[in-house]
Amino acid sequence: MSAKIIYNWVLQQLGKKTKTVVTKQSAEFSTNDIIKRLKNYNIEPDDITNSEQLVRVLDSVKQAEDNVFNNTYKNLMEDGVKGLKDK
Repeated sequence: MSAKIIYNWVLQQLGKKTKTVVTKQSAEFSTNDIIKRLKNYNIEPDDITNSEQLVRVLDSVKQAEDNVFNNTYKNLMEDGVKGLKDK
């Protein structure tokens, strides 16, 4: 059931972003990618009951991904700026 909710949401989003015909393959690829992202954060796609809930969950996942990225690369970015100042 939730895969259908995600698939329909993906179709809607792709339709907004492109003026070309959305292929079944591109919609399925994006749907599968979203399902993988949800599962990476132990979120069961079957628990999603509507598109509004999907958007809220995806916002939370995006924030978590950004936090992981920032925490992982924070020291590298700071060292790079520090190294540039030393030159």
